[in-house]
Amino acid sequence: MKYKVGFAVVATLLLLTVVLAPFVVTDMVVHILHPQVNRVYHLVGPGTRPANTRSRLNLAPIALDTWRGTVTLDVSGTHVCRPACPWSDRFFFVSLPQDGQQAEGLPPFQTVTLLPIARAATQQITLPLAGQPIRYPFDSYQLGLGIIMERAWPDGAERVLAGRAASGHLFVSLQAQIPGMTMEAPAARDPRRVGIPDSPCAYAAIALLTFRRPAYQQVLTVLLVLLIGVAAAYAVFMRPLNELVNSVGALILGVWGIRAILVGGSTLPGTTALDLSLFVVIVFLLGAITVRMVHYLAGRSELHLLSHRSPVGEPGPPELEHAPTARESIAMEREGSGHRTTGSH
Repeated sequence: MKYKVGFAVVATLLLLTVVLAPFVVTDMVVHILHPQVNRVYHLVGPGTRPANTRSRLNLAPIALDTWRGTVTLDVSGTHVCRPACPWSDRFFFVSLPQDGQQAEGLPPFQTVTLLPIARAATQQITLPLAGQPIRYPFDSYQLGLGIIMERAWPDGAERVLAGRAASGHLFVSLQAQIPGMTMEAPAARDPRRVGIPDSPCAYAAIALLTFRRPAYQQVLTVLLVLLIGVAAAYAVFMRPLNELVNSVGALILGVWGIRAILVGGSTLPGTTALDLSLFVVIVFLLGAITVRMVHYLAGRSELHLLSHRSPVGEPGPPELEHAPTARESIAMEREGSGHRTTGSH
């Protein structure tokens, strides 16, 4: 019966691997031939006629720290003033909360300032985002990015540009460059529906950014965990106990080595769903070996805790008994045939 169950499980897993293999290969080829860095999304100003005084910004997410819950963006911009203008363009990049009530004050933000005498500038900013790294490789992260545009004069006067006032004065593009992550197309939100209590500031633009693992990485993780689980089950139930005990260390290292293959050079300092899955496989492996050892030792010591009582002198489990050699097998067959011939006379 156990062989039939094993055949059904292995055949199903093999069929699943064959079906998913083309999808994995196709998705990997797409990521290699069409890298995400080549995709540019225009958040603000596409199709709008540029004003004489305008700022053009490009946002490039370049790093994502899943356990700290932060994303680093490289902000590069140009400031055009025709004729020369005395003010500076200051931009507040705000991380909007995803769930729950709005906290008091302005949400976490960082600023980038384009001076009137500087036509180009670049700066890195770090913003918090929402996500659950324990779900790796099915984890996803969301950044509600709000942009506030403000003009600041040398005498301290300030003016916020939003809505129609910012039209033609602000152009923003987005270009993801995070290795090992894919970014979905930004989802625009109506900035007029998101206010800031007791503040004259208003958002010029709001976009929801979502980062996920590549689909091929998710499928490969599931397949490899299932395959290593089947290999561990085969070792536990099909291999002789003495061989299993001698190779248990190598089996555990092989199971845990799957993590290094799937994670690669990534740093995962915490426990993820992948780790929990491999923990289950290792606990199953050690627990099943322990049960088999208890069963064997109970039979050899005539305790018979887990099986029916056997006659005294009955040999132990075949996996630890001496297997007859080929010469001994031939001699036993000849001896048996001699007994049958004598009995017939």
